[in-house]
Amino acid sequence: MINPQRRLSRRLWNGLLALLLIATLITPAYGNKAEAGDQGVYVADGAYYTLEKAQLSPGSEKSTFRFVLELVNGSVAALDVNKFGVSVWDASGSRYAVELAEKTSSRAAAGTTKQLKYVAKVPAGTTLDQLQVEIYAWDLKVPGYMRSIGKLAAIAASDASQSSKPQALVDMTDLDATYASDAQVNFELQRSYHALVKGNWSIYAELTAENLGSSSFKLPTGLLLGLRNGDGLSFSGSIVHGGDVSILPRQKTTVVLEFPVGDLNTQDSLAIEFGRKSAATASAGTGTASSATTASQTVVMLEAMDITGTVTGLQKGDVQADSAGRAGLSAEVETVSLDSKSDGLYAETVYTLKNDGPKAVTVPVLDAYYQVGGSTLSVTAEDSASHPDFLAPGETTSYYYNAVLPSGVDGSTVQLVVQEKKSDTLSIPVSVASLPAVSDTAGAPVSAGGSSYVTSIGKLGITVKSTYRLLSDGGDDVLMSEVQVENQQSEAVKLPAMYAGYTDGTNELEGQVAYVQSSPYISAGQKAILYIFTHVPYDLDMQKGRLFFGQGVLNAQNNTWSQKKEWARLDFSLSTGEPAAVTPADAWYINDPGRLSTAWIAETKLYDSMEDGDSSLVAAVRIGQKNQMTRNGIAVPYEGYIEASNGEVYKLTQASASTKLNKDAKALTTLWAEVPSGVLDDKAVVVFGQQIIDGVFASPKKAAFAVSPNEASSRDDLVWKVNQSVYPYVVKFSEMTRVYSADKYTFEFEYLLETTGILADSNTGRVLHFELEDSTKRVVKQWDVPFEGAGSMENDTQTLTIPKSEITYSEDFINGNRLRVYEKFQNHLRLLGTMNYSMD
Repeated sequence: MINPQRRLSRRLWNGLLALLLIATLITPAYGNKAEAGDQGVYVADGAYYTLEKAQLSPGSEKSTFRFVLELVNGSVAALDVNKFGVSVWDASGSRYAVELAEKTSSRAAAGTTKQLKYVAKVPAGTTLDQLQVEIYAWDLKVPGYMRSIGKLAAIAASDASQSSKPQALVDMTDLDATYASDAQVNFELQRSYHALVKGNWSIYAELTAENLGSSSFKLPTGLLLGLRNGDGLSFSGSIVHGGDVSILPRQKTTVVLEFPVGDLNTQDSLAIEFGRKSAATASAGTGTASSATTASQTVVMLEAMDITGTVTGLQKGDVQADSAGRAGLSAEVETVSLDSKSDGLYAETVYTLKNDGPKAVTVPVLDAYYQVGGSTLSVTAEDSASHPDFLAPGETTSYYYNAVLPSGVDGSTVQLVVQEKKSDTLSIPVSVASLPAVSDTAGAPVSAGGSSYVTSIGKLGITVKSTYRLLSDGGDDVLMSEVQVENQQSEAVKLPAMYAGYTDGTNELEGQVAYVQSSPYISAGQKAILYIFTHVPYDLDMQKGRLFFGQGVLNAQNNTWSQKKEWARLDFSLSTGEPAAVTPADAWYINDPGRLSTAWIAETKLYDSMEDGDSSLVAAVRIGQKNQMTRNGIAVPYEGYIEASNGEVYKLTQASASTKLNKDAKALTTLWAEVPSGVLDDKAVVVFGQQIIDGVFASPKKAAFAVSPNEASSRDDLVWKVNQSVYPYVVKFSEMTRVYSADKYTFEFEYLLETTGILADSNTGRVLHFELEDSTKRVVKQWDVPFEGAGSMENDTQTLTIPKSEITYSEDFINGNRLRVYEKFQNHLRLLGTMNYSMD
């Protein structure tokens, strides 16, 4: 394999070139490439050249013209390409030498097509339409020994992939003579940016380096890099990433150059220079008896790449292609904002990666910071979202960068710098985004149309589902809104700490945000409910207005918020959230993540007070529920209040523990309150819902407080002294008798327990509590007996025994006894009934 172009040159100057004449050009057969419309220069019978893939790469001082000559040998004999030469002409009539860009055979066999790649240097500013490629034959009879055969217009062969980006072609043999003669690299600028890294301003240039040679090699260590501006100032640079990679033949790799420049005017004329050190030259010293000899070197510039005007920041909506080998990956600056507030300048940017390619790509490890032009100030940008390791075709992942900069910073100089982690010790900037001037509507959310909002964690669909007012038994009421958020991202998002509030235009009340799903993450496409609530003075009539909420940082010591970023302001009206009316025959459905269940009113009851003469009653509401999760779930805690017809409100206390439930398992929650006797007439209502925090509940239901009847007994032969429903049980006791023996008293009665079903929590924290009194109503002994399980009583004749030794006042005891039966729940007592024994 030889380089025929260089061999031709040697033959010419040594006078060894034989005279090769082409006397005539014979028209080839019909149907060849030239006749089909392409340009063609015929060099023999049936053999011709066409011009392909013409590319012009603009340079700082010279531009690089690359092209392919295709030799179609349709003749019956092989052709020696050494018989022909190639040169390039411009519109002014200037002629430029060319070189083969690769090693190749000098012969083209009959009936074959051969491609030859060439490169030429032309003046900077030359355009492709000004260039022509000349094919000539060597002829010693003409001046200059070159006889033109024909010319081909470069513009007609313009490569569709022609790049307008700055380029520079560097011959590796100019840097290291040990490299192969065709070892050339074409550097092409992808992007450049001015970034503040570790307190120093540098210009970073990301280039692709294409190996045009036929063998692999690394960039020579002798390659010197510089950046020169229009004033002639030169800044030394280095390759900070990609310089140690072996570049395969005809392949590209990415290299990143760094030039420490300080606060340089990046809009000035700029050029990247590629050079090497010159050979050392000796110089004699002076001033000593024996003169010293020193060696000096200068820098020889080989090529230059004009990058003027390329050092700019991305703007909103700009898409940046990845050049690090992740085909199809691109980055877009979706939203940028700056809001000036009392505690600083709030910066926020949504930066989204998308895979437009046909294969999955890895997601780079990114972090970011905000830099301020003209200073050495930078502030780390926090990202509140999580990101996958890979993106499938069509998938995206968004970074929600935000930070608070000091007050007084000029917003027009703020930029977001995104860095990619290349190794444990190296992170380099990959993009710089400019932010707009400070907004006049500080804190307003960025809306994507309709109910879709771009928040600090992602695109969310936000809708107010209902707003209602919960009454209290004293003090402030609770204003509650249920707000649905839908994750419109392709990956999960995490709910941060959030603040909220309400305003009616005159009054503004701070509030809270809560959610009941078991995890703060919301999956892609999933909907969740945020519960936004605040305490409202009972005499403040806040019927409608706007609610606002967003992300912030809570100071737990003084319960104040800082670094607040408002997500949305939404209209609310109490007319949208009247509590739904239910009856014991109705069931409702809770569809919160981790709380899927159906529920119903199992029972409402009024019980006597604990003490004789007490005018209060115990009102109880029992709620049954069934777990609808496909696996274990959690029994939903309930809370509420009773509203009497006279307007008085009595808070209901939850008496049952929260319980994990298996699939399809049932649970029971009991709510109760002490109320004055006679206050609960047929117009009294109970309002309740799933508990959010103590004193606050959601999805309220309203039901008439109608006392449930007791279940019919399966034994009608007895008169039941105690007959009470304590759902899901009905407990019944007959009157008791007393039997005395030598050392004890025994009380005997008939007992019947009937159950309506098996529910979790039915027996948790609940027992039958017995108190035995003497004739003066002094409590002598107490017993706790479970409703079910170990230690419970069977449906039959039962006895309770007290040793005589435990009786202090025997005469009072002998004169009469009363056995009071309670339901004991969470250490609270409800009186079910009384059994008596009298000596009369």
